Amino acid sequence: MVRIDFPETGILLNVLSGIFRAPGMVPGNLSSVSRTPSPHGGTLQAEIVDCLFDSGITFKVLCKYTGDNEYHGPSHKHGVAYESSIYDKVLRNVGLRTARFFGYAHIPECSCSILVLEYLEDYQPMPGDDEQAFGMAAAAIGTFHRQMESSVPDFVFRYTGNITSPGWT
Repeated sequence: MVRIDFPETGILLNVLSGIFRAPGMVPGNLSSVSRTPSPHGGTLQAEIVDCLFDSGITFKVLCKYTGDNEYHGPSHKHGVAYESSIYDKVLRNVGLRTARFFGYAHIPECSCSILVLEYLEDYQPMPGDDEQAFGMAAAAIGTFHRQMESSVPDFVFRYTGNITSPGWT
C-alpha cells in the first residue's frame, strides 16, 4: 500500500459538504467533522469521520482513500474509484443490505481520492475459526454471483485465476 497524506480537516469538510449536498442525501449543511483512524485493516487507508449538520443530525461515515499513484494490477483490488463504481452501479440495485454509498471525489490538494460510505457501528470481523459463519458467507456469495451472472456491467473486473494463490491478496 502506498501511504498517502489524509486531507486537512478543512479540505475534508469541504469535500464531504459537496458530497452531502446531492439531492436526497442529508438535510442541512455539514458544520463540523471529527476524525478517528479506522481500527479495521484493509488494503486501503481509511478513517471514521463523525459528521455534525446544522440541522442537528449526526452520523459517522467511513472514508477510504487511494493515492493518485496507487498500484492497480491484477493482485490489487483496484482502489476507491473502482469500489465506488461497484457500490453505485452494481450493489445499489441488487436488494442486498450494504453500507450506504454517499459518494466519491478526487481531492487534488492531497493527490488522493475518497470513497464515503455509511460507517457500520456494530461491524465485527468474522472469526477465523467459525466454520458455520464461513459456510453461510460462502452460500451468500454464491447466491449473489448467480443473481449477477447475466447482468454484470462491462467495467467489472473478472478474476480468471486462482484467487487463493500467493500474491493475490
